Amino acid sequence: MQRKQEESNKTDTRVSTGVAGLDEIMNQGFVLQRVYLVRGGLGSEKSTLRLHFLASGASNGEKALFVALGESLNRIQGILSGGITLGKISGD
Repeated sequence: MQRKQEESNKTDTRVSTGVAGLDEIMNQGFVLQRVYLVRGGLGSEKSTLRLHFLASGASNGEKALFVALGESLNRIQGILSGGITLGKISGD
């Protein structure tokens, strides 16, 4: 019985989306170890959400990898200039 409780606790653990208002709507963020699909049209701020999520993890000492096939380095740096802080960024 204890194992099921431990598994339940793991699925209830949440991580911040990096956006306070979205965390509030989503019952304090994403459920840990689940996959989420963020979908929207051009200009719907999908990349901004991804970078907020990465910045939230980075502020907690977590490592992250952001791979963008459809975003230029200039576009990503433009989003970051809006106040999102990350560590090393490489265009390689």
